[in-house]
Amino acid sequence: MSNIKWKIGWGLSNKCNMACKFCYSRKVRREQKNFDNVIQTGIDFVKKNRNKIDSINFGTGEPTVEPSFFSFCDQLNRVAPNVTLGVTTNGNLAKAARNPYNLDVFIRCIEDIDISLDFGDAERQDESRNCEGAFQGVIETLKLCQKYGKNATVVSVMHKYNCSYSNFSSMIRIARLYNASFRINILRPTVDFSFALPYKNLKDNFINLIREYEVESIADPLLAALVEADCPNGDPTAESSFRILPNGYVTPSTYLLDADWQVKRLDEIDNIDSMHELDSFKKIKAVEIPQSCGKCRMREICKGGVFDRRWLWYHDFSENDPYCPLRFGDSLDWKQLSGNVIYSKKRKSFVHDGYLPTLIFNPIINARALSRWDNIYLNYRSSYNSNEPDQYILKAEEITSQKTKRKVLDLGSGLGRNGKYFLSKGDYVSFIESSKVANDILVKSLLDKNIMSGYSVIECDIVEFLENEKNESFDIVLAMHIISHGTIDIIASSYIKNIYRVLKKNGIACITLPSITDERCPNHGADIYEYTLEDGPEKGIVHSFYSEAALLREINGFEVLEIDEKTNDNGNAHWNLILRKR
Repeated sequence: MSNIKWKIGWGLSNKCNMACKFCYSRKVRREQKNFDNVIQTGIDFVKKNRNKIDSINFGTGEPTVEPSFFSFCDQLNRVAPNVTLGVTTNGNLAKAARNPYNLDVFIRCIEDIDISLDFGDAERQDESRNCEGAFQGVIETLKLCQKYGKNATVVSVMHKYNCSYSNFSSMIRIARLYNASFRINILRPTVDFSFALPYKNLKDNFINLIREYEVESIADPLLAALVEADCPNGDPTAESSFRILPNGYVTPSTYLLDADWQVKRLDEIDNIDSMHELDSFKKIKAVEIPQSCGKCRMREICKGGVFDRRWLWYHDFSENDPYCPLRFGDSLDWKQLSGNVIYSKKRKSFVHDGYLPTLIFNPIINARALSRWDNIYLNYRSSYNSNEPDQYILKAEEITSQKTKRKVLDLGSGLGRNGKYFLSKGDYVSFIESSKVANDILVKSLLDKNIMSGYSVIECDIVEFLENEKNESFDIVLAMHIISHGTIDIIASSYIKNIYRVLKKNGIACITLPSITDERCPNHGADIYEYTLEDGPEKGIVHSFYSEAALLREINGFEVLEIDEKTNDNGNAHWNLILRKR
């Protein structure tokens, strides 16, 4: 008798309230017949095999829009109380839980909740899901899970169009703010390959994730082998996990949906351990390590990679994983990460860990990922805690010719006091800030007030952002107390030049730069002076101080609307500029 405790993925219903362009299950979205029979068959099957089932997770479509979903969970919990029930939701769970019975079932019966997120801002999330309010549903469901102490995970499908450092930082931040974990599924293209993730995107972003966050689980044998992470069970497909489709058929993988893989219906299976005797399961069990793996040092861990990826890309298990570095002439040691994986000290149990090849991270920032500015905001937050916008921001708002729906760029936004002002005016604000700590504080302050749209918070290097932004993208650019944090060359060649470039014609720039008369500057007679501060919160950070003549040379090309030198009570002197792009 087998000692396996099975993990089941259950596509209970075809129904969905959204229309994701990259959806893997559209291929099996057909009219569902005899749904009541499917429900009863499921209850009977789980009752018979309850001692051999570890967990059941409901996905495919949106389970919570199916009227029978919550009563089904209630019945399953009664016949198999030791089986963990989970659901993957697009955020509709919060809406469904407004029904008192549904909420009661959620509280009593559903322990593990995965909430799908593609982008860390409302505009792109709603567009990706073809559904207004999709992002709001995610936040409301996370709040619901937090309120009732549920094991919540933000899950993202990593694909060609959402795989960037700044976007993943935004999504992980949302998980962090609501005490959720963060899980990644690498897209399996069951329909077409237009969203397939390029190798370089996968590598770069996986490296960043490993460096910055603690690992809960890497259940992907290829990626685990590349960084020498634990993956004791390899690919669980057909070994200890399977999928029940909405039509009642069983398949060994969520992503193997062709008819050849659907060899039997659930009502034709009595003993769960007989799954191993199904032809589709035996086909996977018989797969050998590809000859192309040769004497690769990772072959006994990787075993050729993930089964469903190999089949979907090549329809041939003799091929190795499409993301094997050797296919791209790359090294097997990704940036010397081997042996440097940091595991979460309180590793949780997840229904998806051991159900399919997936990656799960603890979103808490590990110490080695904290930047100098993170430590400044951690230790000196009160110095940057003002909620009032700078007075020059108010003047710029009055001057701009574009009065509604302006696009505002807030560079080095910190805790967001200036950008928030424009947000309150109905403008769209892009907050650009490299500090994870500052961005957490900013986003939490907005979400706590249910401000969910009209902005994006982009975590990246400011120079890098400016150099990659399109021409004439913004009506207003704010650079308050930020571009002075750099060398003279960077200020001239990267900051001011690119601020001019990304502004629309007649756009307004608000810029603050330190004056040469600032008491922190050792040489008040210089034209421009570059100096590394020796004390204070910004100790060790380069500052550049300007005379008025030097400043006017740097901003040549702008129309100067206002230039004003102010000295505060601490002797810190700044030039405050309001400029217009000619």
